[in-house]
Amino acid sequence: MPGTGDVRVAVCGLGLMGLPMARRLLAGGIRTTVWNRSPAAARLAAAEGAVVAATPAQAAARTDLVITMLASPEALFEVVSGPDGIAAGRPRALAQTGTVSCGQMTDLAARLPAGCDLLDAPVLGSVPQAAAGDLRLLVGADDAVFARWSPLLARFGEPVHAGPVPSGSALKQVLLAATAPMAALLAEAVALGQRLGLDRGQMLDELELSRIGPLVRRKRTMIEAGRYPADARLSVFAKDMRLIRQAGEDASMPMTMVAAALGLAEEAVTAGLSDQDYSVLIGHRLNHLRPGHLEGGSCG
Repeated sequence: MPGTGDVRVAVCGLGLMGLPMARRLLAGGIRTTVWNRSPAAARLAAAEGAVVAATPAQAAARTDLVITMLASPEALFEVVSGPDGIAAGRPRALAQTGTVSCGQMTDLAARLPAGCDLLDAPVLGSVPQAAAGDLRLLVGADDAVFARWSPLLARFGEPVHAGPVPSGSALKQVLLAATAPMAALLAEAVALGQRLGLDRGQMLDELELSRIGPLVRRKRTMIEAGRYPADARLSVFAKDMRLIRQAGEDASMPMTMVAAALGLAEEAVTAGLSDQDYSVLIGHRLNHLRPGHLEGGSCG
């Protein structure tokens, strides 16, 4: 690989995460090509110096490394192997940074041209971490591939070598299985405190000091305002929970807590909240308390 100052990179998918990631590259002087299904985000990147490609294949043909940040496995496969997809552009390397299953990563590898380096690199973090370059990238790749491309991935945060493909996706699913249901637990706890008539500020203060504290600190402003602009969309949260539930079924491991979190998320999606931040689960839970129980409840 050439030095990171000489490498050419494409970013396909300029949603909540992809656009700030592209901006990180541009701010670092990396020659960056972008492709996005809708043109508005591509225009924003172009205004900061990116070249806009007409198709994913065109983006791939112009670059050394293609980075995908797409909302679903279906979108990923279409962008990689559909008509005018990334594979047709024969890139030197592809870094897949969204959340997909292990089987889907294996399928993705089979769709790439021979000789294309594959980095299974789902990220931990949301929009603020993407903008600040503080993501954690869980990278599944051969040792040589990781060594070749990790200096560039470090533009986004800290690359962690998890093992060969699909170890990055496997580790992401384990971490999500442990942490994502906390959003549902927090929603239930806050709703309980509201029903018991607790002062919301004091309740959130104490929750911040508890083991769930990091999540409370990240989402407290939204909780207190009752507004949930997306750092990480609820629809993606629900998709991730479905992936983890399926991973558990495939491993004969029922994911009880994940299933409960998914149930709450799907209720909120059905209520029309899919484009809001996943912490809207808290507002959704509060809004479904019975009339007369929103304030002034008791333990007695």
